[in-house]
Amino acid sequence: MKRVNDVLLREYFEAEESKGIEVAFGIVASIKKSSGEINYSIPEFTMKLGGDNHVWLDYYRRFFEGMDFSNEAILAIGMKGDFAFAKYRLQYCT
Repeated sequence: MKRVNDVLLREYFEAEESKGIEVAFGIVASIKKSSGEINYSIPEFTMKLGGDNHVWLDYYRRFFEGMDFSNEAILAIGMKGDFAFAKYRLQYCT
């Protein structure tokens, strides 16, 4: 059995418009109701971060076995947040 002592995860977003590389985000919404869950997604990308050689995010984290995780584990880093790009109104039609 192989053991892992530590894991290094890195998240890196860099834009290079001259090469056609942009960081893009899409929108997905979910509404929970007593009768179930409704999911919506907006096609295309709704926000793009550009710029030549512009680093938008450079983050890393090292996880150590015995301190951050033990035995089998799923390790991840990422972004979580609330974004508002447009006004919206939810209507129920009966």
